[in-house]
Amino acid sequence: MNKNLKNLNGVYATKCREYKHYMNLGNLNMKFMIPECFRFSHQFVFFLHDSLVKIIKEGEPKGNFHISFDIKDTDIAEKIEGHSGEDLLNILKENGYEDECDLLFLKQIYVAVLSDFLQFVYTALKASESGKLSVTYALLRKPLKDNLFILEWMLADTEDFLKKYKSDKSYKDLAIDKISPEKKMSIIEKANSKIYLPIIPSDFIYELRYDKSKEYSFEPAWQKANHLITSCIHYKTEEMNLNFVFSDNYSKDSQWESLYLLLPSLLFYAMQVCYVIYSNLNPKEKIDINFLNRAAIGFVLTSKLTSGQSDVYDQAIKDLPILCAKCGSEFRITKKIEEQIINKWIYKCPKRHRNDFFKL
Repeated sequence: MNKNLKNLNGVYATKCREYKHYMNLGNLNMKFMIPECFRFSHQFVFFLHDSLVKIIKEGEPKGNFHISFDIKDTDIAEKIEGHSGEDLLNILKENGYEDECDLLFLKQIYVAVLSDFLQFVYTALKASESGKLSVTYALLRKPLKDNLFILEWMLADTEDFLKKYKSDKSYKDLAIDKISPEKKMSIIEKANSKIYLPIIPSDFIYELRYDKSKEYSFEPAWQKANHLITSCIHYKTEEMNLNFVFSDNYSKDSQWESLYLLLPSLLFYAMQVCYVIYSNLNPKEKIDINFLNRAAIGFVLTSKLTSGQSDVYDQAIKDLPILCAKCGSEFRITKKIEEQIINKWIYKCPKRHRNDFFKL
């Protein structure tokens, strides 16, 4: 995989310069600057983003981020009367309700970390639309390095995460810069083993976020987006230059190329991590398998478009069924359907019903 990514450098950016850099979007008083060759990838990552927003929008009215339970002991009921917040939690824990408190902790941490993750990702993607790529890269650093890792830890080893989170002494151990590369890799591997379709190698997920020495890693771009001058040997600022400040159309093409080559992998993985945690915290909430299958198909098609490779992930999706939203028929993806999805963002079932591929 490393060799393949290395060979892609500069190839697709050349294709992008064949398209216009500015495209009007209906009546919006703005310019959509993303080259057309990356619009499918951009729509795909927004599709993943919106699916996670849906978890919060639908989960909050259902009370899925809170807990309810009966207190049958009248003495305890009298003790908690009039108390709230930390005082209430302390009374409950002291009287045998620690498991309930832990579940509440997990639910509240999950929705708070996910909400913060989504705010940064949304703003980063909107900045990309207007060509503000230094802002895009700068904003993606926190959610993909920090927020996602907290979510991974919650999935990989819930007990260890909670133990550290609740401890006055080890709380600081949750800080990303305090965690060794070996520990990060172990948590990523465990989280990746628990998701629906773990087709992205764990070492690649780690390298994209934390390995400064890999030229395809996000880390060099994140550092350059946050600092005008960088001296690290792996992403040293060129002479008579300032990071991202003098980006011309060629530079922006290259920055978009890297963004839409790599970001779909991390968001496809992150989406699955979030869905599994949500399902674990709320067992009555069933994961929408049809959505996950469409997401997997979208990821593979995005990989084909941005890397030019046609068989890297084909095996992973060849048997995944896709549903028609109108007649409920189940069928497998074909080359013709792939072309429909890529070119028109739709697909048609055997009965010719038209489906919006990115509709949630």
